[in-house]
Amino acid sequence: LYLHSPARILSKLLIALNAGAEPNQTTPSLVTWPIYWDNEPDGSGVPANLISVYDTQGIDKGREMVTNERATYEGFQVRVRASDKEQGYAKTQAIAVLLDQIYQRTVSIGTSSYTIQSVMRTSMTPQGREVGQTGRRVWFVNGLITLRMD
Repeated sequence: LYLHSPARILSKLLIALNAGAEPNQTTPSLVTWPIYWDNEPDGSGVPANLISVYDTQGIDKGREMVTNERATYEGFQVRVRASDKEQGYAKTQAIAVLLDQIYQRTVSIGTSSYTIQSVMRTSMTPQGREVGQTGRRVWFVNGLITLRMD
C-alpha cells in the first residue's frame, strides 16, 4: 500500500523533471505551468495555462509467481489546460514524450520514497474548448504506471 496517491507521486516527478512548476499558493499567477494533483483551480489570479494530474482506473494483473506480490498498474490522467491551442498542444506533446522516457525514477514526498518503475502511455486526446466563457483548450494524456514504495 502507498501513503500517497499515484497522481501525487507522478505530479512530483513531473515537477522534478521540469514539465511544470510547484504551484504558488500565495500568488498563483506568478507560476508558469503550475502542476496540481487531484484538483484544478480556476478563478481570479489562477493562470490559464496549467497542468493537473488525476488518479484513474488501474489494472490488477494478479500475483507474481515467484514473489506472490500483487502486480498492479496504477491509472493516471494528465490534464493540460491552455489559453492558446498551439502552446497547449506543444506542452501536451512534451509531457507525452517525457512520460515515455520515465524508467526507474525515485520520488520523495515527505519521509516516503517511491520508485516509478515504468510508464505506459495509453492515449493523448484533445478535448476541445472548455465549457463556458474562457475558451481555453484542454488535452488529456492517459496511462498506467508501475510503482514501488521504497
